[in-house]
Amino acid sequence: VLEKSEFKDDSQFFRFYADEEMEGTGSKSKQLQRNDFKLIENILAKSLVIHPEEEDYGFEIEEKNKAIVVKSVTRGSHAEG
Repeated sequence: VLEKSEFKDDSQFFRFYADEEMEGTGSKSKQLQRNDFKLIENILAKSLVIHPEEEDYGFEIEEKNKAIVVKSVTRGSHAEG
């Protein structure tokens, strides 16, 4: 997962807050900046094709509250780009 310091243009950030970190809070806290990601492109789709690399897709997922959540993305993988 890329860190915020690796991005040059702060104007293209959006902030992602994991559900478990937001429980019991009424507002978004500045201390959650470790979950900042760069918004590259908005995608609205029911499916997304990512080709495997050496039997790996370049990301890890988990099921949470009956939804699939991407836990991490491998640097340099097709899933990152």
